[in-house]
Amino acid sequence: MTGAVKKYEFADLAGCVLQRESRKTGHLVGLYSAAQADLDESGGPWATICEAHGHVVNHPTLALAKAHLGDPTGWCETCMEEEEARGR
Repeated sequence: MTGAVKKYEFADLAGCVLQRESRKTGHLVGLYSAAQADLDESGGPWATICEAHGHVVNHPTLALAKAHLGDPTGWCETCMEEEEARGR
């Protein structure tokens, strides 16, 4: 007998584990189960998404994905450019 797979639907979004506003950028960032959100899983089963710019990065563990939520300037190219323009 196999255990039930948890279904993620934060904010009624398929596969969404959670969303939060980045303190650094002010943009909404989401954490998703790649399979449940119909995203490419080749980089890992968990994905962080900059909801403002649509940039997606996959991660091998849920813990690592959660660690990337707070600062999308490390993985979202548009957030990086905005940060550079602000001179930070």
